[in-house]
Order: sequence, then structure tokens, then C-alpha cells
Amino acid sequence: MSATKRLLGAAAAGILAAVLLAAPAHATPTLELYGPAAVETSGNHTYTAVFGVPYVDFTWSTRTCPQQTVEACTVTWSMANGVYMNPMAETLTVYLNRTCSGLPKGSPTFQVRVVGTGFGVGAQTKYKVTSLCGAEPL
Repeated sequence: MSATKRLLGAAAAGILAAVLLAAPAHATPTLELYGPAAVETSGNHTYTAVFGVPYVDFTWSTRTCPQQTVEACTVTWSMANGVYMNPMAETLTVYLNRTCSGLPKGSPTFQVRVVGTGFGVGAQTKYKVTSLCGAEPL
């Protein structure tokens, strides 16, 4: 093999190694949970979980709390009903009453928890807190 061919081969190998090292690592998919921050009028409200992995599975729980944060609430979570599945997302639709009755804005709250798992990704948990009195929770 000529010196030129060896030099070109080494250069090509070096370029390939540089390209492979510079390529971004594949980011782990992140579970996302969308839904209303506040109830302005009583009615059906929808929460949507999205997890960009195949063979996704979601477990939904809900609760109503006098507190505005997930951490402060001590009410037990209940399994959610009314979940609709499509290939990469699920939705939960619930009827929520606007409830102020002399309470400060932001309380009480309706809280949603979703745990998502999928092919090659461990379980992830997301929470959504919805104020039942029209102002977003803290």
C-alpha cells in the first residue's frame, strides 16, 4: 500500500472518529403532562400525557386538595377513570366545578398524577395542579 493511501485511510478514520464523537447523545424521552392551570367555568376539562417512546403505558391518579402544592397535600391519590389512549398519548377528561365559596383565589385544587413507562425507558412521574377557584396555583 502506498504512503498516500495509508495517509488517506488514516485521515478518513480520523474524520469518522471526530464525527462520531461530536454527534449528540440521544436524549432520554421526557414524559409531558398538559392540562388547565385554573377552572374559570365548571365543565369538562382535559389532561393529556405524552411520552415519545413505543409501547407506552400510563397510570393516572387524581385528588382534590385544600392545598395548592402537591407536596403540601396529604389526601390519598385515587385511580382515575375516563382515560382515552392513542398510540403515543393519553387523555383524561374530568368534570370540574369552579369552587370559590369565600376561599382565597387558588384554593382548593384538583391534582393529577401520571406515571409513564415505555420501551427502553424507566418510569417517569408528572403532576398537574389545577386551581378550582380561577387563579393559577403558586
